[in-house]
Parts: sequence; structure tokens; C-alpha cells
Amino acid sequence: MYKEVAINPECMGHEEYYFLLKRETGYEKGRYLVADMRVWAREAFYYAKESDMSPVKKKSVTNFLNKLAKNRSNEHFAMPGDRSGLSADCWLDWWLAQCSLREFSVTLSEDHREGTICHMEVIDGSDDWEIGPSLMLRRDSVAIVDALELLLNMSKELLIVDQYFSFSSNKTLIEMCGRLERCSSLTSVHLVTAVKTADPGEVYAREYASLMPEGVSLRVTHVPDKYFHDRYMITDIGALKAGYGFKEGADQGAPSDILSVNLMSLEEVEFIRVSLKDAYEKKKAVDIFSNN
Repeated sequence: MYKEVAINPECMGHEEYYFLLKRETGYEKGRYLVADMRVWAREAFYYAKESDMSPVKKKSVTNFLNKLAKNRSNEHFAMPGDRSGLSADCWLDWWLAQCSLREFSVTLSEDHREGTICHMEVIDGSDDWEIGPSLMLRRDSVAIVDALELLLNMSKELLIVDQYFSFSSNKTLIEMCGRLERCSSLTSVHLVTAVKTADPGEVYAREYASLMPEGVSLRVTHVPDKYFHDRYMITDIGALKAGYGFKEGADQGAPSDILSVNLMSLEEVEFIRVSLKDAYEKKKAVDIFSNN
């Protein structure tokens, strides 16, 4: 449900793209602009300054770009670890190099280049841009992790809160850990579960040790049954919620074979984080394993 967005800096000579960037990207939107933020902002500034926008709008856009060029981070930008090592003399060369690594979910550009769309296509409801209110998945470990991988690739920390997401014999967690090598930005995984684990150290050695990349921490915390109701995948970049759980399940030939996943608001994410902190303070949350 998350999209890597590329925007040609030339687009910032048109106010419509400024509004798209400000209003339709970020934590709750499911889209992030992927770029070397400072380099992109400096290139975009030229086109904004030379544009035909009204003085008031031009000032808003150039002020925004000036701040980007000076800051280290911004809520609308993300840079997956596997993309960070690529550089080029201009945005187009950078974009072509990045596309050879992995296609972007959507690229905005006014030059009508193949593989790009313009703001009018966004307004017309382009499937490349749109993110539905929910995503329906088979309760299959590969399908579930496929849906999570792009989010994980942009994130540094993952918090899994799912009372039935066991540490032992969990195909989804095994599939996820097997892909962490690709998610070079991710440094920590924290599982919060109500499922008790006999000898978690032995479980880690048997099921996960060979999969975990060097430098990625894994912590497992036990909480009481039904302490958390819904199931959550929360990162520093975004968060997803499901009512039925992210663990793989056997086919029942029923609607329960389908997992429905939704984006979370920042307010709900904060509520879950505060609730977990409160559980630790009340001794209801207990760490049972850490690979550090």
C-alpha cells in the first residue's frame, strides 16, 4: 500500500505539483517522494524561480524548496537504502539509473516520457497514483510480505503488534526475515505478541539466526492475551493495520481466507506506542528475547 514516487524537478515550475507533494505524500498518505532531497530541491528551485507562477505562489514554492535544500530530512521524502548509493549529474540520469535498479511506483513529469504521468492524469484517477482505502490479500506468507516489502525497504525500524503472531513456526516472520538483506535501511525488528514461546533463544537459533543480516536487531516481547485487539505493522515511515492478523493461515474456503489491510493514522500509531510504553511500566509487557 506504499508507493515510491519520483517527481521531475522541472515540475516544480508548476504549482500543481507543489500542492501534490505537500498534500498527497507522507506518513498517512502511503506515498513518499524518493530523491536525494537537497540535490533535488536545488535543481527544482531553478525551475520554480524561472516559472510563470504568480509572485505569491512562486514565493511559497521557492521558500519550501530553500528549506528542503538546507534540511537533512522532511516528512514528504524517503530514501530506501538500496537507492542511496546512486548519483548522477542531473535528475533524468539519476532517474534512469534508479529505474534500472527498480521501477518507481509512479513518476510525475511534464515531458510525457514513457513510464511517467502528469498532474492531469493524477486528477483523472491514474491507477499508478491511486491508493485504495484497503488492500485485500491472501493469508499467504509470500503475499503478505510482498505487500509489506516496499514499506520495509524505506524504513529503519519495524514494530509488529499482533497477539497471535507467534515467534516460533511463523512462516510470515520467516519470509520477512529472509528478505531483510534487501531492506538495507532497516536496523531493528520488535515483535509484540501474546503467544508464549518455549525457549525463544533456541527458536531464534533454529529459525532466524541464519536469515538475520548483520546489524539488524530482533526483540520479542510478551503481553497478556487480548491486550491489543487489532494487528499492526508500524515503522518510522508508515503503518498498516489488519483485523485478522498477519500470520499465514490455512485455507478455510471462507471470507476469513482474505486479509484486509488499511493505512494507519499518526494518531493511532501514537496511541499504540503509548499503550506499549504503558504496558512496560505496568509490567504487563516483558521482553523474552533479544539477539543483541
